[in-house]
This record gives sequence, structure tokens and C-alpha cells, in this order.
Amino acid sequence: MTLSLSDTFDKRRFLLDEPRLRKVVEVATKRLNKGGHHCKVEYKLERKDSSEYSTGDIDEVLSESNVGSTRIRVLIVGVQATGNVISLRFAVGTMSAPSFVSLSIKGDDRDLVMLVGADLREYIDAEILVRHFPTRSFAIVPAILCYYSVILLRSDKPSSSALPSVNDVLKNPDLSVKLNYLIQQREPSGNVSLLPLLANLALACGLITAAGLLIVNPQWEFVRPSNLFLFGKECERYDRLIGIRDKIVWGVIVAAVVGIVTGFIVWRVTKP
Repeated sequence: MTLSLSDTFDKRRFLLDEPRLRKVVEVATKRLNKGGHHCKVEYKLERKDSSEYSTGDIDEVLSESNVGSTRIRVLIVGVQATGNVISLRFAVGTMSAPSFVSLSIKGDDRDLVMLVGADLREYIDAEILVRHFPTRSFAIVPAILCYYSVILLRSDKPSSSALPSVNDVLKNPDLSVKLNYLIQQREPSGNVSLLPLLANLALACGLITAAGLLIVNPQWEFVRPSNLFLFGKECERYDRLIGIRDKIVWGVIVAAVVGIVTGFIVWRVTKP
């Protein structure tokens, strides 16, 4: 009795390079070869310029320039054995057709189909699919930070009862009261607090982070490149993109740390 399995892995994003492609073919054919089945592997490519071709040579696929109009959009790995057919499709989509990985297995040996399907699902999920980080759900953290920053700012208002009113001082016939008032006015306030600075900094960081998590989603290509075939020139572009991203991230972190430390030092030095 024929059994069919299919999976789209929740249409998650993927990264496919040479080692992963060779490994997924090995995983797909390993159990079939052990069962005495002769496997025929075929690769079908579709490029950005709508051209396509099929080949049985994996090295021909890996030698693609994969740049400009010849960029790979779809790669289908097909494995045929006696009574068993495996089709693994990697597609870089468009706005109307999203990118995703799809797996389809059909065979007469039910146990073999189940085992091969489990092996492929496990490997694809662990090594090829990009881990999804639920960024929008974490926007609640900077939102809470903003909330408590506003509370800190409100609670740090200076007390208005520190000095008597001018009218009360003028009406008082006691000269010492007037002298004390003048002295207190000329004395620098000893209650200079770092709290407003930290609260304002936390408020700004919280707002920026919340906006970034809700609007500029870190799953975007620049922060986390994915849905890529890392063959040919695409490997160089990917490495360059990752290098720029890391430099920007570390630059922002170092600048933030230096700014906070400098602000704290200035506050300590200028504190009366």
C-alpha cells in the first residue's frame, strides 16, 4: 500500500550551502541504499531570469555563478528509487509567493517512507531552517522599561517646601530669617541626582527598542540574512553582509557603553 508524506515546515526561512546540500542528499538516500534500492538523484534549478535546467551532477549546481539574473530562485532535489519518490523543494519567493522549504515523499514501503521522512525532517529542522526569534512578543520588555522610567521621572520632582516663600520672609520682622533665606538661596543644591539622567536614558532606549521590535523587525534580511542559496558569488555577498552587520552591532554596543560610563564620570566629577 502506497504511503505519502508532505511537509512545508511552517514556511520557515532557510539557508542552504554546499555542505548542507550534500548532507541532505546523503540523508535522503542513506536508508534507501541500505534497503538495496538503486537511487537516482536529479537536481532541477530555476533562475531569476526564468531559465531552468535539470542535472544529475551536484557539482554543476554548486558551480553556478548565482548572481544577478542567474540567481537561483528554486532548487528541487528529486530522489527516485524502486517504488519510492522523494522531492525536496527550496524556493526563494516573492511578495506574492513566499519562500519556504517543502518535502514530499511517496513510496510502497510504509516503514521506509516513515523513517526517511523522520530523518529528513530532523536534519532540515536542525541545520537548514533558520531559528525564528519571536521579536514582536519581546516588545513588552522595553514597554515596561518606558513605563517605570516615567514613574521615576515623576517621583524625582524637587520638593517645593525646601525654602519658605518670598512673601513670608519679607513679612517676618526677624532679620535672621531674611539672612538665612538669602544664604539658602545662594548655597548650591546638594541633592543633585543621577536618577533623572538614568530615567531619561532608559526611556529613550525603551522607546527606540520597542519601535525596532515592532516596526523594524530583526528578522529582516540585513540583520538576519536567510532564504539564500550560498553557492557561487552569493557566498561572498553573504560573508560581506554578516561582516557589516557585526561591525554595526558592536559599534552601537561600544558607543552605548562609552556614553553611559562617560556620563557617570562627568556626573561624579561635577557633583558638589
